[in-house]
Amino acid sequence: MDLTATLIELGGAEPHEDWPLDGVSLASWLTEGAEFPEHDLFWRTSNQGALRRGRFKYLFDRRERAVLGNWPREPGDYHLLYDVTVDGRERADLSGQHPDVLAELRTAWERLNAEQLPFPPEHPGLPRRSSTTGPAVSEPD
Repeated sequence: MDLTATLIELGGAEPHEDWPLDGVSLASWLTEGAEFPEHDLFWRTSNQGALRRGRFKYLFDRRERAVLGNWPREPGDYHLLYDVTVDGRERADLSGQHPDVLAELRTAWERLNAEQLPFPPEHPGLPRRSSTTGPAVSEPD
């Protein structure tokens, strides 16, 4: 995580060699105005994962989706690609136009994901979103 690496550097410490950090320090960017370090941003939840590289964002989604309105619902394992510099709301999937970029980012995400600890088997997944008529519930989507 970039925050951890940044705080360690700003505090004048060194990360322990047995536990290497998976992020980069942003200290020189924050304090000296250096160029932002180009690197992949990786994150995941139990139902989704994403990798951002430059203008492209790869999204892996295990949740089912509605095809027309709310029905029928199709099971997940979606691999989507967005250009977040022009599509900040992530509405236009570009995976068909850029299959090579999708494959490259998917491979990078899978490599990074394999290095992470697995979620516990009893992990419930993401809670449903809250609405104006009710709070979020702690059941998986």
